[in-house]
Amino acid sequence: MPAQPNTPLSYTGATRRPLRSSGCSAASSSCGSTPTSTRGSVRRFWDWLLAVPGLWLWEFLVGTPQAADLNDLIAQALQLGYSHEAARRGLCWVFIRLLFHTPSLSVARLDAAAIDELDAAICGFAEHPDVACFYGTRERYVRRAQQYRTYLHYLRVVLYHRGQIPVVPRKRQSVPPRLPVPQPRMEAVIQRYLATRRLASRPSTIQSFSLSLRSFVIWLGRAHAEVASFAEVDRPHVLAYAAALGQHISADTGRALSARTKEGYLSTLATFFRDVVAWQWEDVPNRPLLNARDVPRRARRVPRYIPEAELTRLMDAVRSLECPYQRAALLIARWSGARRDEIRRLDVDCLDAYPDGTPRLRIPAGKTYQERLVPLHEEAAVAIRVLQLHRVSEPTRGLLDELTGRLSRRLFIHHGKLFSTRYLFESPLWEVCRQTGLVTPNGKPTMTAHRFRHTVGMQLAERGAQLNTIMKVLGHVSAGMAMVYAQVTDQTVLRDYQAVLGAGATIAGPCATAIPFRRPLGRNGGLAEGKLFQDRAGVGPLLAPASGGSLRVRPLSELRQVRDHQGVRTAFAEPTPTRTGADRGCSEPWLGAGGGTPPLHGPAHRAALG
Repeated sequence: MPAQPNTPLSYTGATRRPLRSSGCSAASSSCGSTPTSTRGSVRRFWDWLLAVPGLWLWEFLVGTPQAADLNDLIAQALQLGYSHEAARRGLCWVFIRLLFHTPSLSVARLDAAAIDELDAAICGFAEHPDVACFYGTRERYVRRAQQYRTYLHYLRVVLYHRGQIPVVPRKRQSVPPRLPVPQPRMEAVIQRYLATRRLASRPSTIQSFSLSLRSFVIWLGRAHAEVASFAEVDRPHVLAYAAALGQHISADTGRALSARTKEGYLSTLATFFRDVVAWQWEDVPNRPLLNARDVPRRARRVPRYIPEAELTRLMDAVRSLECPYQRAALLIARWSGARRDEIRRLDVDCLDAYPDGTPRLRIPAGKTYQERLVPLHEEAAVAIRVLQLHRVSEPTRGLLDELTGRLSRRLFIHHGKLFSTRYLFESPLWEVCRQTGLVTPNGKPTMTAHRFRHTVGMQLAERGAQLNTIMKVLGHVSAGMAMVYAQVTDQTVLRDYQAVLGAGATIAGPCATAIPFRRPLGRNGGLAEGKLFQDRAGVGPLLAPASGGSLRVRPLSELRQVRDHQGVRTAFAEPTPTRTGADRGCSEPWLGAGGGTPPLHGPAHRAALG
């Protein structure tokens, strides 16, 4: 960088932040070759810039065009909601190193390529043999690198809203972990497959395929090192992998993998083999190696709705949340039943009203690739209007929607990017569950955002909403998904259960009183035969025993005694069927003078058919 003759600061001002290293200096050679020399490749120059943690030299930019550019970046970051300290520290750290690397750099020409080059250098420096000389240990640098990449993310966000980066920036992992390198031939097939699926699948789907396929390849390299390509993989290999999943202990939970997790790994693997065989690729198996019967079946659980008493306690705590974004997200989930990602991606203009004034929410396309309009409770509508007032003054560029391909101004925006689902849902629910005591014995919250969705579906079904209404509100594409709520709240089942087993239920007619006591049903038994058996519908009810009582069910032989009693047979005896000569070989009781509908078999049916 050329010297500035009128710079008010001298070079000695920069020495207040000396080079900090552990056990060696930048000029020392005790650790082998140091990255201090600027000779050679550009990568070594990046190493030098990263090996100096205290390269805070923005004082030398005072009065220069680069200083004006830097101030513009900081002002833009402040408008996006960043604090002054975070914006100044992060953007200065990145801009100083980019300027040292390219002295003719200007902010107007900054693009994603320059930032990605520095990002790759930050990740690569973790593998430098002398990284411990400058940061003490590799682990310490990895933690510091996470902060460096956060600074890069600040700059990406600012440049995106300035229109200099076309792609919405994403927060990236600090330093990729060192994973075993899979077989090159298998890796080539995986990369080709992911590129093909990426044309029509969402990023989360691609991530699931990448994780499942590479997990299989890593296991294959450990258990069957002789297998070098997918063409050499056979069904016994895949079945052995399925068995290994059943014995695998998760490093995160310390428990065996759940049936749902194993089903996800194996179903993804089955889809991969089915696709590559159908596409007739080379270096892959010539037939699918897994079918539906090899994948564990997922248990069908009833919706985990929130009981009314717990829901009241939970919502009182939600309304007291300090952050308006968290409060609005949970209120929308409570009253709309929308999915977390659908709420997170709501547009600023997502709210309007029906002709009668009822608020109406436009939910963006999500899991089912369909937008929908649903009524919304006034409490959630008020929370949305508060956020809309905040968003009016923010000069942010729209974010590209992955499904529609258009720029959309989102409602839940902070620092120029979408809030995470963890911040909007998991964190506040953890807090309110602790406040209300809705936690498990080991202290984990019992509530999730998805339980609001189940609660809305259950309340709609219990209060008589039509199946089509449940489908539209919850965004279901098939009636079978919405039928879960209708089956759980089936009023017919409840009515029949109460009629049979509930208190005061009717279970039999007066003749049941004679069965447990073996009393006759004639005049001597105190029951009038003529009135008792005249009309079956007029038989008086017998109430269930009082609390503490019991009913005994008699065997069939004793019930036959009631049937064979003279009074019973007289009242209920059917006329003896008269069979014709053509039907003498048939013993069906419907063949009588009264006629009826014959079954589709026997001589009479054959005669009718000619």
